[in-house]
Amino acid sequence: NRIYPEHLWEKEVKKYVEERVNRKCAYGELNHPSANAHEIDPDNVCMLMTEATWDGKEVYGKSKILETPKGLIAIAMLEGGGRVSASSRGLGNIGEQVTIEGKKVGKVASLDLICWDAVLFPSNYSCDNLKGITESLISKAYDISEGGVIYERTLSEFEKRLVNNGTKNLKSD
Repeated sequence: NRIYPEHLWEKEVKKYVEERVNRKCAYGELNHPSANAHEIDPDNVCMLMTEATWDGKEVYGKSKILETPKGLIAIAMLEGGGRVSASSRGLGNIGEQVTIEGKKVGKVASLDLICWDAVLFPSNYSCDNLKGITESLISKAYDISEGGVIYERTLSEFEKRLVNNGTKNLKSD
């Protein structure tokens, strides 16, 4: 029941990239915490965001699932054919109330972006349509296409595809 003005997102994503992503400390937890939402608990870290961009309407990012205890849980969910989505976590203040489609919602007046977490059910359902590649040291990779369909491949299959495309660096198509 909140509306986030675009200028707040633009400012916060820029700040997040400068202060967290570029410094390689843009960690996310497995699920949003029920307490202490303003901090990141190292015991619950499962991923590291490696890129984030604002395109004027949406935030796009890439994260690497880490082989921490919580990261291994996320990997197991993917290996089992399940889904893992992304959801932003932030603190802010609600300003004026507006009515949209007959429903009262609060317009966010300030925002402090904390991180993106790996969640089962994101509140913004467009975050459920992940597109990208996650990898693990278990020598498996998951090509997550639009719509959340997961294709398991071995890393050697990815490397073969990439060599055929003229590069040995793992990157998304």
